[in-house]
Amino acid sequence: MADFRAPFLKRITLDAEKVDKNAFPFNRFGYLNTDFTFEFISPITYFIGENGSGKSTMLEAIAKLCGFHESGGGAAHQLYESSDHHPSALGTAMHGAWLPRVHKGKEERPTRVHHPRYG
Repeated sequence: MADFRAPFLKRITLDAEKVDKNAFPFNRFGYLNTDFTFEFISPITYFIGENGSGKSTMLEAIAKLCGFHESGGGAAHQLYESSDHHPSALGTAMHGAWLPRVHKGKEERPTRVHHPRYG
């Protein structure tokens, strides 16, 4: 079994300049403020909460931060579009702290994937 240092995404914070307190989701979830920090301290993280507490909003924003499309995709990373999709203000405001990637015994800094259409 491989001995991976987990997690690869260590921490999420919010860029205060990109937090619009009058816009969703910042105006709905009080915990999403300029002091927000989320630490990934184990290889598995569960999001548990009542309906409407922001679980999907958080996961979609993390997907955007990691270079995935917020609306999901298929096995071949085919992006799904929906007529009611709105860009994630939370994903835009998020900043991630990453562990370095190790490839062929050397540490590499991860690069953010930019899709030409979705940013």
